[in-house]
Amino acid sequence: MNRRSATSGAAEIALLERAGYSVRSEHQVSLGMVALTAARTVCLAVGGSSAVPGTRVAVKTGRNDPCPCGSGRKYKRCCLGKSEAAQAPRSEPISPAVTADMIPRMGDEAGVERETKRLAALLRDDPDLESLRFSPETVSRLMERRRETLVAAREADRSYELDRLATECSRLPENQRVMKQVSDVVLGAATKGGHTPSKIRSLAFLLVLAGTEASTPKGETSMLASLIFRRSLAEIVDAPDPLEDLVDRLGGRDALRARLLQKDPTLGEEVRALAETLEPASVRRLQEAAQERYEPLRTALDEGRYPVGLPIALVLPILVDLVRADKAARGTASDASKAGILERRMKEWVGPEVQIYQDLTARWLEAHAGEDPSVRKAVALAKELAMAGSLAPFDADLLHLSFEQKNLSLLDGEEALLPGEPSRLASPPFLRKYAKFLDEKGYPANAARIRGLLEPSQGSLGV
Repeated sequence: MNRRSATSGAAEIALLERAGYSVRSEHQVSLGMVALTAARTVCLAVGGSSAVPGTRVAVKTGRNDPCPCGSGRKYKRCCLGKSEAAQAPRSEPISPAVTADMIPRMGDEAGVERETKRLAALLRDDPDLESLRFSPETVSRLMERRRETLVAAREADRSYELDRLATECSRLPENQRVMKQVSDVVLGAATKGGHTPSKIRSLAFLLVLAGTEASTPKGETSMLASLIFRRSLAEIVDAPDPLEDLVDRLGGRDALRARLLQKDPTLGEEVRALAETLEPASVRRLQEAAQERYEPLRTALDEGRYPVGLPIALVLPILVDLVRADKAARGTASDASKAGILERRMKEWVGPEVQIYQDLTARWLEAHAGEDPSVRKAVALAKELAMAGSLAPFDADLLHLSFEQKNLSLLDGEEALLPGEPSRLASPPFLRKYAKFLDEKGYPANAARIRGLLEPSQGSLGV
């Protein structure tokens, strides 16, 4: 070993000792040299130096470089060849150099744990590392698959399960790209410059983890994958509630309530347009939140305890179409034809047309203050849906309740209008009379829909 190498080696060992490594342990020195190499790499990318304090870096002047004498001419046309001294490599210190606080400590478990916590904070907060995250869809899907196991597990076991999920997640095709680009992302972040020793240290630790990823046995958990997975999971958990975000983008709760009460015709289209801008993960969370919120309504419908059937104004167009379909078939219409009628008519239950159901649920709640709280909750949720301008996703259940259980809700004075024979519900005289009744009750949208039933075949009903 020459004198320069010996000096450099001694300086490196001294630096590792200041960084917290036991230089009497060959294993610790080996780990320390890996950490030092990573810190040097990051420092070079930052634009500093990989030099260790106490050493000097030889810099040879190129033939076409400016002459070091300051003449302004090229070295080959000035001092090159004039003397051995002029031709000899010159040494000059370059600053900043790698310092002890830039070297990640990996010689013991406590040190690794501290480095891991620092790196986790950097991954969470640093925009330069934004791309180091797994697909939210895959993270959510894996978490949902193991939800019961994670909930039931003890804290230590839960951490182990998360590490297993992280490794599984990292090996999915859509996430392998993230794992392969870690080194490039680290060096790209380093080139931004202006970093503190603490950030250089964490970037160096991340570089070490990326370098050891390929040698991680297939059955073992990956520390790098675990860090990225937990960062991705935290973003999903900490993300704003998509329902609250949607309400805020519509002007807030008070403004939204006012628009609902005023029956703003543009609200439905605005909600649909905003929903289309959501990320798939947000849409899924929105759906999950809605399912959880409306679970009392679903339970009451499934158990046959829901009390407020649909109004005749919503059901009548379906009855008329079914009568006409049977007449056209000269008997009984096909199941496909009936299903098409139901689907088409239920799509019309939006906006002002469901105002009538909002009023019926409000009337029921007022008249049944002492009812079972779970049933009242279900009716209140149905009212909320009607206020928002739609009965989805419970429209089919409500239709089943109204048809199969013959549970239709009547407006005041409506029963006196109904003909004795159900088939007469499709007759033009009744439809005209009923449309006028709805106008008088303050439901012009429903009245217009009933009058529309007269237009196609008013003279051919024959009933």
